[in-house]
Amino acid sequence: CHTFPPSHGEPMTTANSPILATGPPSSSSSSYSSQGVSARAIRHQPWSNWAQTQTCTPRLTYYPSSLAQLQEIFRIANSNNEPVKLFGSGHSPNDCACTTGHMVSLDRMSSLLHVHRQEKTVVVEAGIRLRQLNEILPRYHLALSNLGSIAEQSIAGAIATGTHGTGQRYGILATCIVALKLLSPDGTVWDCSPE
Repeated sequence: CHTFPPSHGEPMTTANSPILATGPPSSSSSSYSSQGVSARAIRHQPWSNWAQTQTCTPRLTYYPSSLAQLQEIFRIANSNNEPVKLFGSGHSPNDCACTTGHMVSLDRMSSLLHVHRQEKTVVVEAGIRLRQLNEILPRYHLALSNLGSIAEQSIAGAIATGTHGTGQRYGILATCIVALKLLSPDGTVWDCSPE
């Protein structure tokens, strides 16, 4: 599996078109503008993990659908020296996603982007859920090599938290990643692979 947000093919946005779908504007919504791109965010939206054991109320919660939107969020937070935490399904029992700063959902970045049949690899966005991959991959005669008993996690969350199945010959899910893109706090994208 490759896991990263798309690097091209995203629709252009203008300063007048919101880049985050957070519902209709309200008193709890806020807009920010950075380099001509507008971002809408929800203020003080309560969040809890899957088991309801961890909660927080971030200052702003974002729902990006492109790498450009994600970069803008990181740049805004970085320029204000504020923390950013990303979350998927919130399956982790600890408070690793909690923050009082900026919180980012990857739910709108959850697509299968490309299938490399010969290499038996796929390119997916970071927010795709393991259950989605389990539904899609068999169409291409592919499957995840190892999977735990729960498949609600996003692929990025599964990689970040060391999600695993069982079997002496199989590594954790992160061991099947052959390349990925990382986003630094200043919005720089890093292409990472053994090459």
